[in-house]
Amino acid sequence: MTAQAHDSEQTIKLDLYGLTQAEAQDVIKAHAKHVQLRIQARAELRATVDRAYVNDLPLVSEATQKQAVRTADARVRLVEDEGAATYKTLAELRGTRESGARSWVNRLRRDNLLFTVEVKGKTLIPNVQLSADGQLNELVSEQLVQPVLAAGMEPWSLWSWLTSPTGLLSGEIPADAIVTDRKRVIRAVERQVADLAFPVGA
Repeated sequence: MTAQAHDSEQTIKLDLYGLTQAEAQDVIKAHAKHVQLRIQARAELRATVDRAYVNDLPLVSEATQKQAVRTADARVRLVEDEGAATYKTLAELRGTRESGARSWVNRLRRDNLLFTVEVKGKTLIPNVQLSADGQLNELVSEQLVQPVLAAGMEPWSLWSWLTSPTGLLSGEIPADAIVTDRKRVIRAVERQVADLAFPVGA
């Protein structure tokens, strides 16, 4: 008496000659258990190999890592070189409570007249859009911040654009040039807004 047992790789014949029905059933059950253990062992081996392989893979590409470092360096430069207020220091400049400064910022931010950035869970208000006494620099706010924010530029990029030399102004800095050559800067803003609306390759 013979029986066929199946696993995923091959068909195996079991020789059950001379066995009672009960003994034959025990042999078939034992073989089935053996097949199941083999399948389980293969699955565990595959999972172990996959984990080892993935652990050796750079899940973030080297180019992405370098870009992240450059971005972090640029943000550190902005905070250290350009300066920014917190709600507390802004309140001190304005001679108000911190809650009043927070409400003032929130209202202007809703209208795209002012932008903030987040650093380690703390809100910073870049000084480029403020006067020395903590009031809104309306020229920078209305002519530069509002149109570019409304066009979709994110705050860190906007801060960098406001305070860095740009080819749109032959190397001048937008936040400085708006004081001396407003019409030219407004044209540059219009071009920047157009670039945001229709990026290269769109």
